[in-house]
Amino acid sequence: MTAAVVVEAREHLRATLAAHQDLPVLGHVPERIEPPCIIITERSPFIEPTGAIMGVSVLFNATVLEAPVADNETATRRLDEHVSAALNALYRHQGPVTVGSYGTTTGPDGATYQSAVIEADINAVID
Repeated sequence: MTAAVVVEAREHLRATLAAHQDLPVLGHVPERIEPPCIIITERSPFIEPTGAIMGVSVLFNATVLEAPVADNETATRRLDEHVSAALNALYRHQGPVTVGSYGTTTGPDGATYQSAVIEADINAVID
C-alpha cells in the first residue's frame, strides 16, 4: 500500500465484498440508504500498529442492511445469506473476521433496518 493507506484499505475491503455479493457495497454512509446493501464505516480505534515495522491494521465495520420485509423469518434468512457470502469472500481474500449478533440499525433518514455488523481488519504497511 502507498501513503494513501486508509483510502486503499477501504477500497480493498469494498472491492473484495462487492466481487462476491449480489448487492451494493458502499465505502461511505450515503445520504439515503437503499437496502439491501453493505455500508463500510470505521471502528474505534480506527488504526492500530501491528508490531511489524511500519505495519498497521485499519479497522472497519461492514454493516449488512436488509430491506424491510413482511416477516422476521424472511429478513433473517436473507441476512444469513448475505453475511455468509461476505464471510466466504473475506476469509478467502482477507483473513478472519468477526460478526456481532444481528440487530437493527437506524439510517440517517431515521428508518430502521435489520442488520449485522462484520468487523474486518485490513493489514497494511506504510511506505
